[in-house]
Amino acid sequence: MAEAQTYNTDGQALARSGKTEEALAEFDHAIALDPHNADALYNRGLLHQGEKQHQLAIDDFTAANGLTPQRAELLVQRRVGLALEEEKVSDGTVVAIRSVAKGTPAAKVGLQKGDLVREVNGAEVSTLDEFRRAASSARRTGQLVLLVQRGYAAERIAFDLD
Repeated sequence: MAEAQTYNTDGQALARSGKTEEALAEFDHAIALDPHNADALYNRGLLHQGEKQHQLAIDDFTAANGLTPQRAELLVQRRVGLALEEEKVSDGTVVAIRSVAKGTPAAKVGLQKGDLVREVNGAEVSTLDEFRRAASSARRTGQLVLLVQRGYAAERIAFDLD
């Protein structure tokens, strides 16, 4: 991690001296060493913004300030113990629990394979992409609240992610 910080510091110095391409390379090195390095992501985002590469800047700022949708699914799997899948039903798709890891918070509250996830943090979800986007907001609150359906019964369950 110290090496990533060195690349970030070097990138800042290069950016201040107007050497954008070299600075981007330093920030890229820092992020390659530590993909969650918020400082390097933010600094690279600033350079992208200055170069009018707005989508790249937004992506870097989003990653620096929160949880990306892809990482949200991994976080749910590791911290909560849920693996999910998308299932086709007659009127579209649903997000279903594929497996529950033993001894995890999800197992302790009784979630089971086949349960359906209908909402994440108050947002309705019917696809894995929707689940990922809704779960990515959990980093700000530190809590993941799921509305889970089994048969005709539904229950809201909260998990702490911090």
